[in-house]
Amino acid sequence: MRRPGTRRAKPRRIESMAARILVVDDDDSLRELLRMHLASAGYEVSTAADGISAGYQVLKSPPDLILSDVNMPHMDGFEFIAALKADATL
Repeated sequence: MRRPGTRRAKPRRIESMAARILVVDDDDSLRELLRMHLASAGYEVSTAADGISAGYQVLKSPPDLILSDVNMPHMDGFEFIAALKADATL
């Protein structure tokens, strides 16, 4: 029961933001397939063809989730994740 003269607080509208997912895979068709499925489910999806370009993207704008292939050129998935874990700024 409210006291006379008190106002009820206005409910706050919370903007929902789509989770950002980074898909890292050297297979173009698989990368595109994952991007399409995740985007149609409402996620904001970015892609990278290898661990090096993915690392640049993560430093620029860290995603909420990373889906990474293991076997990739230049830097495999394990090396990519190890490099992310070693970076204290992330």
